[in-house]
Amino acid sequence: MRFPLAYYLMLLYVTVMLKPLIPVISDAYSHTFGEAIHLVSVHAKYGSNHLEQSLAKTGAENSKDQKNLNPGENFPFHIKTPECRFDFFQHRIHNNYTLIRFRKPSAIFLAKLVPPPKC
Repeated sequence: MRFPLAYYLMLLYVTVMLKPLIPVISDAYSHTFGEAIHLVSVHAKYGSNHLEQSLAKTGAENSKDQKNLNPGENFPFHIKTPECRFDFFQHRIHNNYTLIRFRKPSAIFLAKLVPPPKC
């Protein structure tokens, strides 16, 4: 590990990006590796649709964090401007190359079957 700070920042970034999926991942993990304990504790207390309730609660928390714009508020916008184009290939040199056709040699027929000459 040459740069541990970079790994910590990457882990933090991945955690923030996958935050909405954390309830789904933890529920799948609990059902896979501790099904009996999960059914007795979580399903008995919150019911069989505890995951949907958890996702709804997470979605409600995320919607509170987002700032909604009212129609009367001023907000920044972008104006399209004419773009500047540079044509680097304005003076192209067209080279005409002659095509060389390769053809198979014609078949050679020998009158007599003789061995090749010895060197």
